[in-house]
Amino acid sequence: MMRNSVSEEESCLSVSTYSSCPGSSEDANASNDDEQPSVRDNAAHVYSELTTIRDKLQEESQRLREREAKLAEREKVVFELEQLAQAAHQRLTQFAEEELTRRWTQLEERVQMEAQQLNEALKEKCKENKRLRNSFDTIKQVNDNLRQQLETVQQRNQKLEEDINSVQARLVNLQRKQQLQSSKQMTISIDSAVSQHIAKLTTSPIKPKERRKISKYPLGDGQYLELLAVLLGWLCDDQLGKIGSPSHLASCNCTKVLPTITSLLPNLHSTSVHTQLPIIKFLYFSCLQLNSIGKQKSSLTTTLRRIGEELQKPCTRSSAEQLEVKPFFQSSDLHIRLLSSLIVLQVVSQVDYLAITFDIIKQDLKDNVGKEVFLLYHGVAAILCFLKPAYKVLCEHVADIFLLLSMESVTLQLFLNECSTDEWFTSCIGLFRDASNVSVKVLEKMSIVLQRLSKIKSNKRRFEQSQLIPVIQKLSRTLTDPDTAFLTLNLRSVVLNLNN
Repeated sequence: MMRNSVSEEESCLSVSTYSSCPGSSEDANASNDDEQPSVRDNAAHVYSELTTIRDKLQEESQRLREREAKLAEREKVVFELEQLAQAAHQRLTQFAEEELTRRWTQLEERVQMEAQQLNEALKEKCKENKRLRNSFDTIKQVNDNLRQQLETVQQRNQKLEEDINSVQARLVNLQRKQQLQSSKQMTISIDSAVSQHIAKLTTSPIKPKERRKISKYPLGDGQYLELLAVLLGWLCDDQLGKIGSPSHLASCNCTKVLPTITSLLPNLHSTSVHTQLPIIKFLYFSCLQLNSIGKQKSSLTTTLRRIGEELQKPCTRSSAEQLEVKPFFQSSDLHIRLLSSLIVLQVVSQVDYLAITFDIIKQDLKDNVGKEVFLLYHGVAAILCFLKPAYKVLCEHVADIFLLLSMESVTLQLFLNECSTDEWFTSCIGLFRDASNVSVKVLEKMSIVLQRLSKIKSNKRRFEQSQLIPVIQKLSRTLTDPDTAFLTLNLRSVVLNLNN
């Protein structure tokens, strides 16, 4: 395009130069002969001008070609920049699309995952609500049954109270009659004894040698017993009171001392509580140590039976007044009463006596003080031997005691610590394995204790070692009777606590 414009300019310049020459062609021919020198001058002038114009045109053409080359180079650079810009734009667009797709995919996956988690949580909540609803219905049904049983028991209790009042009134009358008769006989016996003593004093007075012989021992029986009580209390606190680590030497010495201590029991009724308590405590811990060893108990069968008899039978404090003192396991002192009851449980084999003793212990465990004393003397270890399917009646008493101790109180944690032993879990697994021969009420009470023990993390190892978890799971699946709904609920709660 630029070259065409340059050629047009040259042609125009040549035409204009040619047209600007003086005269026409005709005038030139006419005056050719006359003015040849002037024509030559004019032609030379024209030639020089054309040469100048040509040089200028060549310079202009060269300048235009250079400009065209520069423009072409710039156009090439601009074209390359445009291609680079297009390629960069394409890459940026592709990267933006890929990044948008990746982020959209991540966002979609995260939203799907959150939605799935929320759906699972919703399903779990629905299951939990359904389980709670079933549990509530079961508890409500059990509560209604218990309310009906309570009403029945209250009516029976009211009837029994009326019978007891009539029997007590009759007993008071008989006691008054007995007191009148005994007072008459006592008056007669005292008068005869006093008359005989006066007659003896008047006939045979005491010799001086006998007086010196009597005054030779300054200590009486009560003082000897007090000294013995201090020594035995010291021994119990230092050696025998450490349950779980029995000393073989201490157990051997107990076998030697027990017969002698047993012979002193009839004389303890006339002493104070401070004297009785260390001796009873020594007997209890000695029996507990012997039961833990189990080898030397057979050689002391007679002594242990005599201990049980002495603790159960009442004593007459004075031969003159014939005042009857309650037996040790019915003492007014809580420590002596509980210790004596626990000793009776270990040395007596008659079921009726054991049942009476269990009733006394349950009565004492209704307040926190009795629970503290019971756990202080490791009563759980003392009654654990009766937690067997073979002892159907006594097993119910043990379950009642465990239920009383598992209630919310200041002694609950101490009771759970006493139950967190391998011996306790061994007895419990024997009970649940033979569940067909055990009362449902006993299993329900024991399941409440297990539910509390399952919340302690350190007990998970004992549940696993004793193989109690599979037994509980199997029992919770096989129990389909409506009467066992509460038991099934407790067993499932135990498994749930252990899994969590």
